[in-house]
Amino acid sequence: MKLTNLSAQRSLRQIWPELGEYFALVWGDDFIKALGYTLVQEIMSRQGADKIILVGDIYTYSDLLEALTGFGVPISVQSLKPVDYEVMTYRLLYDRGCAVSNSYVNPSGWEKGNLILVFDGEAESMIAAQPGQFLFRLTNDSRGLAPELEEHLEQNGIGGSLGTIAPILESCIKVKAGIASACAELDMSRPTAPFEALQQAGEQIGVWDIFLDKVY
Repeated sequence: MKLTNLSAQRSLRQIWPELGEYFALVWGDDFIKALGYTLVQEIMSRQGADKIILVGDIYTYSDLLEALTGFGVPISVQSLKPVDYEVMTYRLLYDRGCAVSNSYVNPSGWEKGNLILVFDGEAESMIAAQPGQFLFRLTNDSRGLAPELEEHLEQNGIGGSLGTIAPILESCIKVKAGIASACAELDMSRPTAPFEALQQAGEQIGVWDIFLDKVY
């Protein structure tokens, strides 16, 4: 048994990987997946995109990848180590019949109408937005996704980057929606709620409106 809903700055996971052995930490992974899905959903419903491109280290994001196949457009997983995603993409392509490809990151091959989600990883420094493309950076250092919230946090001594915001808002949404308790103990043998539940809860309480204001 461990205490639940202790938010942790995402950069700490790489610096101090064993931290999770001592605390049941909320790193914000599900929040970032939910935000990414919400941004794609908004673009697809308003303007449409011809292709979805996921860039970066998404080892634990197979659930997001699978959910995005529901939009019915080709998906390209691009990274500096495509071999790491062969099993993930193979399963969706051959077992599920989804239009999913896996390749080395290739910004020069991106076209107008493509929707790009950039996650953490060495490839993020290679990415630049081009006219006619929808590009969203969902890295630990990302800023500008919710300017008013970021400014409010910084005025109160809290960092405004996504690496700080994601764990905090994930905890808040889970408590508000009753997915998790603010102070009860967490049974670590129980599976956590999928990111889809967080996405739906965030939608119901209006969290995503803060981020969608700056989409266009």
